Amino acid sequence: MTKNINTVGLVAAITIFVLIIVSYFAPWWQLIVGNPTLAAINISPLNLYLSIFDKILTIPLIWAINISCLLMLLAGGIIMTVYSLAPTKTYAPKLLGYGYKQPLIAVILFVLEVLGLVFSVRAFTGLEIPLMGPGLIALPSGLAPGGVSVSVNVEASFGWPFFLAIAVVVLCITARLYHKKIAKTTVNNLPTTPTPPAKESLTS
Repeated sequence: MTKNINTVGLVAAITIFVLIIVSYFAPWWQLIVGNPTLAAINISPLNLYLSIFDKILTIPLIWAINISCLLMLLAGGIIMTVYSLAPTKTYAPKLLGYGYKQPLIAVILFVLEVLGLVFSVRAFTGLEIPLMGPGLIALPSGLAPGGVSVSVNVEASFGWPFFLAIAVVVLCITARLYHKKIAKTTVNNLPTTPTPPAKESLTS
């Protein structure tokens, strides 16, 4: 008997683990201020690098959020692996229902984090930080030396791990849709119980 495996789900699970690894070394979103660099922000759900004038800053709240995202993605990857190897088990739909959502939640939280950062900086400082692409910001007179107006080049961009994360989300959703086909095939392959022949009535 051939064992059913959700191949799409297994590929999604493997890609989740790859995403976790690369997210520690490559940012999902990056902001560079100045040329040469005066400040840099590298953001991913698992890591935050914030450097101002070559001084690295650590934010405990962001660190806690990063740990939560790490655990969430790890749980999603492990659960998707277990489900994909046994998609016909009675507990499989519950595993899939939880596992496939985790990368989607991570991407949504990340997008909200970046949007919140950009619009907060614009609201509280008046600096027009771009969400994507190059830009030019004028430093407030209080920060500029001698009150002279100073403009600084900035550039923001989404890194390739962000697009890998979107691919993971698509794979997980596809795995959920493919599960319906597996479930239907399993039902069709169930052995049917033969109907016993009707007893002939005895006539005198």
